[in-house]
Amino acid sequence: MQRPRAIVLTLLPLLLLAVVAGCSALIPSPQIGRWELQTVAGVKAVFPATLVFTSVDVSIDTGCNKGAATYKLDGSKLTLADAAFTNTACGGGALTAQDNAFRAMVKGASATISSEILTLDMGSGQPVLVLKRGGGS
Repeated sequence: MQRPRAIVLTLLPLLLLAVVAGCSALIPSPQIGRWELQTVAGVKAVFPATLVFTSVDVSIDTGCNKGAATYKLDGSKLTLADAAFTNTACGGGALTAQDNAFRAMVKGASATISSEILTLDMGSGQPVLVLKRGGGS
């Protein structure tokens, strides 16, 4: 009868470790989810655009072109890597400006995240892209 108890005592620490590791994976990262563009350089966005963050990458829809990248969020520093975009001509004006602002993120951005607002500053000290948490993903 000692053998089943020994097995339980041997497996219990492994089970607890697995539960703790699994729980840490459930702690949400604030950036994960769908974000919808509200303003570009202080001007209301004319065309719908989104960022959709998973735990390792981000899908980008500029309203004209689409892209994807891996990312790292270290404090407030957002760094994109391995970015790739489609290369459709955007027709000038606000849509081109919006497309260019999203593409500038590849060079690095500072991110401020509240529960509902994601603000990206490309180093100017002024918000360049302001996005609001959106539904779905």
